[in-house]
Amino acid sequence: MVHGAMLRDYSEEQLWQVIGSPRARRRLAILQKCRGKQGRLDATCFAKAACSAEYVALANCVRSSGAESCQQQVAALTGCVRDEWKAFLISSSPSLQHDALQRIEKFVEPPSPL
Repeated sequence: MVHGAMLRDYSEEQLWQVIGSPRARRRLAILQKCRGKQGRLDATCFAKAACSAEYVALANCVRSSGAESCQQQVAALTGCVRDEWKAFLISSSPSLQHDALQRIEKFVEPPSPL
């Protein structure tokens, strides 16, 4: 995700595609805001901005009970981040239809939480 978030790698056509949708435009704004040194995506900033409720739930869980007992919150945050990133990619890829992505995901399993 971090390597694929370099906006200079997207064509103008792709970025114009994103600007047409308010939700996709919000994701693009987050990607532009969450930049570290050398323009790389700050994944923590992205998670916090795109999935604030899940991020806060995980932070509260870690503070109150320790990281070992927060598996549900970790899964919720990583799932949200994955969904937000996938939605951005779909919105910036006019030739990629949602049903095609779902077929691909059946073959590519996300890593299981530790």
